[in-house]
Amino acid sequence: MHSPTTVNVFQAVRQGDIETVRYLVEVQAEALQQHDEWDATPLYYASYAGNKELVKYLLSAGAKCEEKTFDGERCLYAALNDDVRHTLLDEGFKRAGARGHDLFLDFVGKAFNVPEAYPDLNISFEEETVYAHKFLLAARAPAIGSLFGDGWKQQQTHHKAASSSNPLALQALLRWFYTCRLDVAFDAVSACLHLCQQVQLTELVEEANLALNSEAGNTLQHLPFRGSSLVVEPPREVAKQQLQDCLENVVIAACHGLVDSSASQASANAHQDLFFDLRLVLGSRSCLCHRSFMSRRSDYFSTMLGSNFQEGSTASGDILEIQVADVPPEVLYAALRWVYTDRVDADMPAEQLLQVMQYADRALMEGLKGRCAMLLHPHVTQDSALLLLQQALAMDSDRLADTCVRCIAQHLLLLARDPLFNQLVRDSAESVQNREDVDSVPIIDDIRYHVTLLHGDGELSDDDEDTEVLDPAQLAMVYADQQTHQQPQTQAAQMQLQLPLLQRLQPEQQQQIHADVQQPADLQSNPDKSAAQHLLPQQQVRAEHLEANQHAVSAEQMQGCRQGNHHEQGEDDDEEELICMDDPRFALLSERKKKLMALEEILLNTGIEG
Repeated sequence: MHSPTTVNVFQAVRQGDIETVRYLVEVQAEALQQHDEWDATPLYYASYAGNKELVKYLLSAGAKCEEKTFDGERCLYAALNDDVRHTLLDEGFKRAGARGHDLFLDFVGKAFNVPEAYPDLNISFEEETVYAHKFLLAARAPAIGSLFGDGWKQQQTHHKAASSSNPLALQALLRWFYTCRLDVAFDAVSACLHLCQQVQLTELVEEANLALNSEAGNTLQHLPFRGSSLVVEPPREVAKQQLQDCLENVVIAACHGLVDSSASQASANAHQDLFFDLRLVLGSRSCLCHRSFMSRRSDYFSTMLGSNFQEGSTASGDILEIQVADVPPEVLYAALRWVYTDRVDADMPAEQLLQVMQYADRALMEGLKGRCAMLLHPHVTQDSALLLLQQALAMDSDRLADTCVRCIAQHLLLLARDPLFNQLVRDSAESVQNREDVDSVPIIDDIRYHVTLLHGDGELSDDDEDTEVLDPAQLAMVYADQQTHQQPQTQAAQMQLQLPLLQRLQPEQQQQIHADVQQPADLQSNPDKSAAQHLLPQQQVRAEHLEANQHAVSAEQMQGCRQGNHHEQGEDDDEEELICMDDPRFALLSERKKKLMALEEILLNTGIEG
């Protein structure tokens, strides 16, 4: 697991640590666009260092690198070598105008004119064939069918364009359905706008006319390798929302059968209007979807649909049916909503989020699994950290696991004796292949790391802790309280117990403290009294009881706590003694030391050396 808690994205980029950069970007997407005190971005430092792999990742993740902008030109100027410079030009400047680096826009845009993406509309021109998906065209412009005549209602539509039609105009319009970007050669603008009017895209026509009449001429570009073209493109966020809103309606129609198992007529109408070609059957309920989206959003469905492996599937007319087991309807709906719109309800309860994440793991929807993991981060608490860690480890979600480990390190003393904690330690040890006794346990190492981060500053050094001396008065109070109450039952009681135990006393400090202790008058004249008689009256009984039983108690507890901690003959006598959580001396340790001792006790209880 990564542990980049104290590393920011600039440090990770300068170090060339691409794994930590991936972690930080996926947990906090705005890290891509951050500026440091020198007004530089992570992409600038990656370019300056000549790290082509890191530059490509940052660009693919959404780092902005646009022509004639301060950040873009600065990165290009700072590029260490030609490889990085060409990458910035090809993956940055050119793609910035086309797709804006949004992963969802990329996903939808790349479905256009791809024969392997299960198209159901093939348009043949004299020299080429263009492939598209009727459901996406119909969702964005219901009147689109008028362009293709009677063949539109067929499951597979093969349309031969008229010789008089302008192929550039039609292709530009079809590409707009997928990208929200109209880029049409200037000599095909009139034909393209005529097609827009035919399918009732009045807003697009108005925007195009406004661009043509614009005095600024920002959208009328002269591209040397393509000639003059008209470009009409909304901001990236607007384009994404337009696509999401249209596809949200597809999801509602697709999942009607999940909400109402008797909605057969509605499903039939949805099939007819939106050309579904895949049905997921969940008991008496079902939902419709499209192979083109399911295969490209899920490696599981991609394998199933792209090969002869179709276990549990049957054909019903033109629709392939696949049985889906052990998935609640609301979970399947959430998964399909992400497939089509890239949206996940952030207000979803933690239990349901976990169920969606588990299904995403089964269906190999890595994007959905990562999104759920991010949304689960705020739900990691003292009560849920162990369970969520178990699930995160089972699903290989490093980001969620790291958040859980950090929470466990914060609340370690309250969680140390949870049976699930012991099981997690055993599982972690067993995950190490050919593990030997000298090998560490990964989960213990991660918790130790976070304990050090939490308590490394402001705590006693190990040398200071080794010379720490316990105050008999404090030890007496702790022991008596533990004998009576075991654990403080209220926050006030806990504070009352902890405050006097924060002192770390050297021998000379002890003498001074004992000299200052207030004593009854009849005891001040007799300096030969026992240590207990130098205490306040209410402390005497506790201290006397402790002085009589301290060695027996410690021996009994230590024998039951850790047999293997005793020094064997020939071993180093300086080996640190394990002080278990039941030992009255445990409360006098620093917070960091308590947690490290608790981890050692867990290893002992699980029978693991680590």
